[in-house]
Amino acid sequence: MTIKFNLMSKEKIVASLDIGSSKIRTVIALMEEERKMPNIIGVGVSPSTGMRKGNIIDVDETISNISAALEDAERMSGAPIHHVFVGISGNHIESFDSKGVIAISHAGSEIIEDDINRVLEAAQAVSLPSNRRILRIIPKSFSVDDQKGIKNPVGMIGVRLEVDAHIMTGQATIVKNLEKAVHQAGPLDDKTRALIKLGISTGARLEGAVHSHVRKALDAGATPAELKQVALLALPTIGLP
Repeated sequence: MTIKFNLMSKEKIVASLDIGSSKIRTVIALMEEERKMPNIIGVGVSPSTGMRKGNIIDVDETISNISAALEDAERMSGAPIHHVFVGISGNHIESFDSKGVIAISHAGSEIIEDDINRVLEAAQAVSLPSNRRILRIIPKSFSVDDQKGIKNPVGMIGVRLEVDAHIMTGQATIVKNLEKAVHQAGPLDDKTRALIKLGISTGARLEGAVHSHVRKALDAGATPAELKQVALLALPTIGLP
């Protein structure tokens, strides 16, 4: 989630927090319209002593570890973190495909951004156990009337909009404990979202590209300057908003 503070209108900052069972890592990047590649301005790493297999086993230790990683990244970047993408893992993460369908009934039948939000909400209208929570929905493709395989239907004309989506869920109590730890560790607001890195056992994996590359560089003894370069090269391989 983008950090919002006093920056030029053509700039925005993105922060990512990877909560693992061995290390907790933070990467802060500056996004500029005139540059194709983000500029990594901060990296923070802390041992993860309060986690085990994706679950919190010591809340205070986890909060302390997250705070240390956030503070290191803030110190390097010189920018405070107010919003962040949080990467969590564990065998409690599950995923499945879903469909959503809505009618386009407003004037002109032109599909707008609000229709995209409505059809994604329709795809999330599924029955889940009480201990499961939807963490993220990823649209795979859209259909407008009889035309299928559409990537972005905004601006098209039609009366029926359908989405094929992939939904990721997590165990509600585990996610709530992680959210609590993140909120208590830093000045993050209530809109902090989870960017899920799926465990191998779920059968569907979303790689945390930046953290994977940074982890390897750390294991090889990279310097802070080298870490920034590694993260810079890795960041374009993941989807940023």
